[in-house]
Amino acid sequence: MGFLSNLMGQKLVGTVKVRFYTEDEASVEYETDVSDQEQKEMDMNQVFALYYAKMLYNMNRGEYSDALIDYIQKAVSEIISDYGLNGLGRPSILASESFLASEQKLVEPKRGDAIKIYSGELFEKSNKTRIIQTHMSVAGENYYMPMSTVMFLQWLVKNLSDGSLVFVFREFRKNSLDVILFIGDAYFCGKISRASFET
Repeated sequence: MGFLSNLMGQKLVGTVKVRFYTEDEASVEYETDVSDQEQKEMDMNQVFALYYAKMLYNMNRGEYSDALIDYIQKAVSEIISDYGLNGLGRPSILASESFLASEQKLVEPKRGDAIKIYSGELFEKSNKTRIIQTHMSVAGENYYMPMSTVMFLQWLVKNLSDGSLVFVFREFRKNSLDVILFIGDAYFCGKISRASFET
């Protein structure tokens, strides 16, 4: 994939992999050659935003995509309200009220035991625009697409620096209705080029 992408004038920026070991347990890993921590975290946030949007696109407009949007909004708002922008801590969002049960948890990576793998590759084109390519295991998409997004967000909550976490959560809360829902609607209406979200 990397060699072919280079031939097409695309540079791989980073890759996220969400591995499910059971329906309730998953790990998240982010791989990149970027060494600068601030840039790395900016890229991680961008991967999440595009991955989230791509999952909404893949699910189409309906019960599962609407539930995911609602869940993400509530999780971000509740964490900011409960912990404040200056004291977020590292709370769990997995037990928040939604379609998720309380048993779901983020675990350390295990090799060779995954039953489902979801991934997203962030590429930068020669004109500096960025796209995401996603890869998904077949079967159970209505469960694993939203769950992989939530697990990715929980991983960000656990691993981002305070500054990056505050920034991304503030932006999600401030722009969730004006931007996130607009982005979702734009997919469903076909206003955003599918080329930006290549599968």
